[in-house]
Amino acid sequence: MNLTHTRAREWIHRSLVEPLAPEEQAILDGHLAACLECSAYQASLIPLSHRLQAGLSQRWPAPDWIPAELHRRMSRINEKLRGNRMTQRITNLTRQIAFTAGLVILLAGLAFAITRLRPQPAGGPLPAPISIDSPVPVAHSPEPSDLTPTSLPWPTATPWLEIPYTVAAGDTCSSIASFFNVSVESIVEINGLTQACDNLHIGQVIKIPQLAATPTPEGASTYKVIPGDTCRSLAQFFDISVESLIAVNGLAPDCSNLFVGQDLLILAPTPTPLPVPVNSDTAAGPVQITSLRMFDTLNGWAVGHIQGEEPTFDRVLRTRDGGLTWANLSPSRQLSSNITPLGDSIAASFLDDTHGWAVYYFNRQNREPSAEIPAAPFVWYTSDGEWWNASQPLDLEGVSPEYFIPDPPVFSDPQNGWLLVHVGVGMSHDYVLFFNTTDGGQTWSRIADPLQAGSFPQGCHKSGMAFPNSSVGWLTGDCGGVIAGVFLYQTTDAGQNWAAVSLPEPPGVEGIYSQPTQICASSAPQFFNPQEGSLMVVCRNFEDNTSQGWLYSTPDSGSTWQITPLPAPEGSLSRLDPQTAWYLTQPGDISIPAELFHTQDAGQTWTSLGQPGENGSTPTFIDPSTGWMFSTLQEPSLLLTTQDGGQTWQVINPSIREP
Repeated sequence: MNLTHTRAREWIHRSLVEPLAPEEQAILDGHLAACLECSAYQASLIPLSHRLQAGLSQRWPAPDWIPAELHRRMSRINEKLRGNRMTQRITNLTRQIAFTAGLVILLAGLAFAITRLRPQPAGGPLPAPISIDSPVPVAHSPEPSDLTPTSLPWPTATPWLEIPYTVAAGDTCSSIASFFNVSVESIVEINGLTQACDNLHIGQVIKIPQLAATPTPEGASTYKVIPGDTCRSLAQFFDISVESLIAVNGLAPDCSNLFVGQDLLILAPTPTPLPVPVNSDTAAGPVQITSLRMFDTLNGWAVGHIQGEEPTFDRVLRTRDGGLTWANLSPSRQLSSNITPLGDSIAASFLDDTHGWAVYYFNRQNREPSAEIPAAPFVWYTSDGEWWNASQPLDLEGVSPEYFIPDPPVFSDPQNGWLLVHVGVGMSHDYVLFFNTTDGGQTWSRIADPLQAGSFPQGCHKSGMAFPNSSVGWLTGDCGGVIAGVFLYQTTDAGQNWAAVSLPEPPGVEGIYSQPTQICASSAPQFFNPQEGSLMVVCRNFEDNTSQGWLYSTPDSGSTWQITPLPAPEGSLSRLDPQTAWYLTQPGDISIPAELFHTQDAGQTWTSLGQPGENGSTPTFIDPSTGWMFSTLQEPSLLLTTQDGGQTWQVINPSIREP
């Protein structure tokens, strides 16, 4: 028996309150093993179920009963108790009438008994009547932010549900109705409350009427609210009016009852999809690697796309077998199948095997120059290497970007990170937005922009950024010969303020940085700690088209520099530690094979290891012996691996597989 996604989620719901039949459990287990989306849905429900069970067990201790069964039993017990009390009261009254002549005493006794039997809140006398808008003295309300966002289809259920809820301090009819997205009148009617709700009290168990979800109408789509969403941003994304969104989903006029994890119905066509169908994100086949980060001999991350795909769609990939196969773990896989992706390209970085960050954007090479600019862009982040969460939207207020091209986020540790977004050019300027996060990527503060740059340089192209800790950072760039010298800036306060750093000129070429015919640029900053690091400087003489390159290494955070010539002026550098590095040349003529060099003394001497790669390749090493090299120019993709420090290489034919 093959389960549909809807039936699988129904069984998941049922398994949380009662055991499934063995054959049903086996079918569900098989479906979850093959369906990442349903497996993630089950994983998101389990913690919520545990929290609910814990809360119910505190109010109604019964270790052998599940919460639903416990509530049903308690309801029946209460009904019987009320019935027994009424029967007993009538019987006593009859006996008293028959055997007592004091009718007045009987009536007084009954009045006293009724007063004593009136429900009282635990821990004190009955509080003052509660009006619709007046809160109980101690503020308390349910926490919608605790819900885990998913993006799964609306579940099917019975036409009408009643959810039990125990009134807590701070609750009012109005606040309860707002949280559960129902009207005050429905709560009043189903619970027999007064119109003023003055008989609502702490500890009272009331019923919350809930209309069950219905199948999504044809031509509509469903969407689950994620952090940072607002009614305005959602309306803009789906190209509908805010009023329509509010009316269809029964939201408050100010959208105050919109919360994370809430399912919304979008009664409008979704935005125009990109040329490739949305579900192409699940495609498998040979993969073209465009960036790579390995952490040991088996585990690593990459960004790549399916070979031959036109136009290309980036995916976040993960390998567990040294690069032979790659699982597609893109954040977009968590979106509903009828939601358009947030871009065709991904700028991603990974701190370790579990912490990663990714930003979607539209690559101008695949789109028209007026490529889409997201209305509320955000950063995806993962702390377990499996599930992605969305940050609060990046602040674009007051900025009119020509385009939106982010660099991969830079993180010094799991909490502190920085993001550079290119938004425009003009007059030798590379206009950027500069953001910082201190909570792992959940929220981002805008430090600089083209209008309020402060000490952050908006002039010249920014080529690289490095932060060895939460305070010290470096920024490299290329001024294209417009400004003499080498573009290099440093910050010591987490990017709030920047100061230009003057590099000493290489020995034997004094005056090269001030010559009008020289175009000098810095790139590839890499720091192992706040003191030790390096960067590359290349100068090109535009008169005779000759170039020279140097490796700058510092042991003391830039106070002094060791300058050594690079094996060739153009190439890619992979540093393992302050002393050990590999350098792959990038000849201007693509017909000339690239040559790999190795140093063990911070670049003072370089040893050639032959010509293992192609132009466009980038080497990366995890230890003195083990490394990988990939090409962004080769079709089909070229991925090589070495186990002897780069002396010999083996070809890998990487492919995407379903996780």
